[in-house]
Amino acid sequence: MAQQASTSHTPNEHIVLRPPTSQNIASLRRLNSLLLPINYPKSFYNDILASPTTTRLTRLAVWLHSVPPADPPPTDGGGGGDGDPEAQQQQQEDPGVTVGGVRCRLELPPPPPPPPPQEVVEGEADGEGAGGEEQIQTGGAIYIMTLCTLSPYRHLGVGTRLVASVLRAAVELGCKEVYAHVWEANTEALEWYRRRGFDVDTGEVVKGYYSKLRPAGARVVRRRIGVGDAIAFAAKVDGDGEGEGEGEGEGEGLGGLEGLEG
Repeated sequence: MAQQASTSHTPNEHIVLRPPTSQNIASLRRLNSLLLPINYPKSFYNDILASPTTTRLTRLAVWLHSVPPADPPPTDGGGGGDGDPEAQQQQQEDPGVTVGGVRCRLELPPPPPPPPPQEVVEGEADGEGAGGEEQIQTGGAIYIMTLCTLSPYRHLGVGTRLVASVLRAAVELGCKEVYAHVWEANTEALEWYRRRGFDVDTGEVVKGYYSKLRPAGARVVRRRIGVGDAIAFAAKVDGDGEGEGEGEGEGEGLGGLEGLEG
């Protein structure tokens, strides 16, 4: 059973989470290029800003040179792209240094089959009666594609806050789980995820997942999203989220090989 309390971490006052913008997306690309063994194409980052959902599922951890005032406005609400004047003003005042980041994708379940045709009852108004209600698709999962933290800023809760921002998004989007791949030999990363409420699949290893590593297998870590998560995040008043960790994907990511402490 996942431990929900595992994502709790006292935030460092110099670190804030910010949404991706056209001004800071290059810093995320530099961070990933430095820490991850995969050279993600430019489209990987262009897609972040092109989709409001992917923008919501991407966050940058920024170290501020000056400490923000007490009770600042939330910096991790839904949306928050280039059109967010508060985010723009904050970055102009103190752009800070990007020390961590997470990028995820939303995986929706297959749409439900259309309802069978039903006989229209005489006298029924158009759009009313049986089959007239709109079906809203829910469920699905969030997959952690890249997640990393610069080594001097580990043990500060950066990764824990990034992971918690993903869990918050999962609650808001009605997702059933958050998952990632972790290199099978990285026992430290697997334990890191366990401490933060993720379950490690103990079945057969995903063979050949990491083509550049030996052994080349991966294990899946996943956290189910339940009622307790919805209650926990609804009770939080700061929009910064919480979480620290590391996990990748896209076939060759190291899934938590870098920057797990915190």
